[in-house]
Amino acid sequence: MIVAVLLVAAVLPAAFGPSDPLALHGDARLLPPSHQHWLGTDEVGRDLYSRVVYGAQYSLRAALIVVMAAAGIGTLLGGVGAYRSRILDEIVMRSADIMLSFPPLIMAMALVAALGPSLEHAALALAVIWWPQYARLVRSQVLTVSEMTFVEAAVATGLGPWRILVRHILPNCWGSLAVKSTLDFGYVVLLLAALSFIGLGARPPIPEWGALITTGRQYLLDYWWYPTFPGLAIFVTVMGCNLLGDGLRDFLDPQG
Repeated sequence: MIVAVLLVAAVLPAAFGPSDPLALHGDARLLPPSHQHWLGTDEVGRDLYSRVVYGAQYSLRAALIVVMAAAGIGTLLGGVGAYRSRILDEIVMRSADIMLSFPPLIMAMALVAALGPSLEHAALALAVIWWPQYARLVRSQVLTVSEMTFVEAAVATGLGPWRILVRHILPNCWGSLAVKSTLDFGYVVLLLAALSFIGLGARPPIPEWGALITTGRQYLLDYWWYPTFPGLAIFVTVMGCNLLGDGLRDFLDPQG
């Protein structure tokens, strides 16, 4: 339910946000939460509730692009390498080992600094450093499934290797991929917010959650609501993704 509400808010923010998130109101600066402004206002009078709601569009869309790109690239390289080409498999795994040896946030910071600060570059950097995890997961799944009886039967009937990989092996890997993608979604939202927080992600006036926190921290002592509610939005998103991932893992567990 949490994830569903967040996704609907990201797709239809106007249905949840009562006002324009970029509209300036000089006479309503830094107002506390009230019936007119549910989460208060920021330093230029913009409604914080609307900015948090519209921020879901930026944060969740960027996270979805990162996870889909990383899962697609990792599945392709890991699956093809494990089942079809030992040379490709060796190249992919050694490349993955090198990339996984660096902390993801540090490597993302380096890539975004080289490309230039923006939310698009932050998403691209995370996708580049995230695919090795999926490549290793898919590789292990493919190696396991390819030894099963139904795959041997498909080989015996004369089916081509590509058809066996696409029709028989990869569909049996979707469960693990779904669980990992769901858990990663929340982590990517957190990393995107971290990049924006240090000035390497979304730029003002984009109401991305990390960018809202980095601006609102200047007002934390006197106007607590400014950085608090964007932070709670990140917390709820990550918690919802973790709960959904745990639920999917229990549902798809063959031993359950």
